[in-house]
Amino acid sequence: MKGSAMNVAAGQFRLEDAVLEPFELGPDALISGDPKLEIVALHRTADGTVLAGLFRSTPGEYYVSTPGDEVTLVRKGRLIITADDGSVVDVRSGDVYTLAKGVRYTFKVVEDLEDYFVSSNIDGPAS
Repeated sequence: MKGSAMNVAAGQFRLEDAVLEPFELGPDALISGDPKLEIVALHRTADGTVLAGLFRSTPGEYYVSTPGDEVTLVRKGRLIITADDGSVVDVRSGDVYTLAKGVRYTFKVVEDLEDYFVSSNIDGPAS
């Protein structure tokens, strides 16, 4: 990424220039479909407790849990999120959603998804 903002006092980058890496689901995470997931860390604090990044997924359904509390802006697509307490949110391009640390969610990606996330309250260094 040109001008990466990773751990600098001030930095700039364009999300369009981000190079994402494949992200593999855990062995028991896939529910249905054949989703292709990609992710890139755009910023990480030195102590690893805050992580910001870009995430993409093609349609499919799978389980997710986050390493910290997360705030996410949907840049593209549609996603239906069901928490293990039964609460459901249906988010689309332009929506912001939150996820709580330690909760298991079902992600049903309905349309190709791209989102920008910030995860905080992560235990120790983020990988």
